[in-house]
Amino acid sequence: MKKITTILLLLTLAFGVMAFAACGDKPTTESGSVSTGTLGDGADTDEDIDVPASAENDPDAADVKYFKFELYGNSMSKGYMITGWSDVTDGRPTEIIFPTAYNKLPVVGIAQGAFRNDKTITKITLGDSFRLIKKRAFCGCENIGSVNLSAKITKIAASAFRDCKKLTSVAVPEKITRLYGSTFSGCESLVSVTLPEKLVYLGVKVFEGCKALKSVEIPKSVTEIGTACFMNSGIEKISLSLTGIKAIPVDCFSGCENLTSVAASKVTKVGLGAFYGCEKLKSVTVSSNCEFGMLSLTFKGCPEDVKVNNKPLSDIEIITPPSEDTGA
Repeated sequence: MKKITTILLLLTLAFGVMAFAACGDKPTTESGSVSTGTLGDGADTDEDIDVPASAENDPDAADVKYFKFELYGNSMSKGYMITGWSDVTDGRPTEIIFPTAYNKLPVVGIAQGAFRNDKTITKITLGDSFRLIKKRAFCGCENIGSVNLSAKITKIAASAFRDCKKLTSVAVPEKITRLYGSTFSGCESLVSVTLPEKLVYLGVKVFEGCKALKSVEIPKSVTEIGTACFMNSGIEKISLSLTGIKAIPVDCFSGCENLTSVAASKVTKVGLGAFYGCEKLKSVTVSSNCEFGMLSLTFKGCPEDVKVNNKPLSDIEIITPPSEDTGA
């Protein structure tokens, strides 16, 4: 019991730190400095960003006078990042088509925390020069209702659109292979998400708190989903059977009060609390040799008649990995 309590405490502390840091302080950078920083959660870098050789500014784009820019790249290929608003406020747009060129160089991305907690933006469009959106770029922009992203974007960092509470739909660009922690966490009005066919990873809390999201099609290419990925979301049914996903991690669907069924025939591990509080859950299909965390916690708050592989919980054989011999 002491070991279990310790594990739960550590998990609680970990999530608390993540939540606290979600829309953290905006970094201070000088305009004109060269940037080669990371994209946010320690697993992704900018080093393979394909900076366009040139770009023409979109004739419908907002005037460059409204933005601050930072030089990005190296001696072989250079572009600009937009780091936030300039001091010009008169006529500042709320529906933004971001400029795609500045000083005859392409604008390739939105910098870390650039528009964090802005309350004026209602719509954004990132054109074909854009390649990356850095960590917390639009985090807390609670009035953004529409996002149009270029198909050429290859990186979206952690918490990029976290707590965009009025965002209703998003099509993740086709070149994105990984979505990192809390990308759309707290987007409580999000009803439609289109994920790219090459996606392999859905990170921690990507759709946490997306209350209006009733369904999402997980591409066959996905092999891993992160802890609490769909926690407290509005998901009603989900199918993972055609994907490469072999594990449902800790708290993955915890608090999904409308979830009724999970089809995951390839899954061989289910983490602690994965279905905690799923009040309407009727059926879960997993591999016949699936390893579970404690059933009493994994399915706590679920209906008593929930079935796993068409069997009641009382008939489920608990398969756990052998404990390691520490020599103690």
